[in-house]
Amino acid sequence: MPDDPLVPRSVAAMRQAFDGAFAEPRREGSRSTQRVMLVRIGSTPYAVRLEECSAIVPLPSITTLPSVVYAFCGVAHVRGALVPVYDLARLLQLDTPADASRWLLVTAGDDRVGFIVDALEGHGTAAEQAQEAGDPTPVVQVDDTDYRLLALPRIVAGIREQAGLET
Repeated sequence: MPDDPLVPRSVAAMRQAFDGAFAEPRREGSRSTQRVMLVRIGSTPYAVRLEECSAIVPLPSITTLPSVVYAFCGVAHVRGALVPVYDLARLLQLDTPADASRWLLVTAGDDRVGFIVDALEGHGTAAEQAQEAGDPTPVVQVDDTDYRLLALPRIVAGIREQAGLET
């Protein structure tokens, strides 16, 4: 880092220590934990951060609408609002079992989006696991079972990009 005469040495040292912390491997005892909802999409177990969900409801009636996004199913009325609904199995290119109970996860935030999942398996506190290089989906562990962690905001951003909307 080049020396900047306007930045005091203590601030520069703190900046260097902060930036350097991201270059170090994660310490074994410093695993972060998070509260997650455990779902199944097709036959694959996934986890979703509870803080990213505003509602989890049995799949309501969906009014179909045309869209350029393959996984778009239509809109549903959830808690007084119309919510666009997407099928996570289609987005993730997974098969859905015929006997799936089907639930709708609604994202938190101002722009709510609904995602169809095949089953709810519960909730818990997850510890993040080591991630393989090049794998974009982290794995978390709940009660000795590994779950792939879905990042709903990232999925929404991908849908907006696919639809040609600004993110």
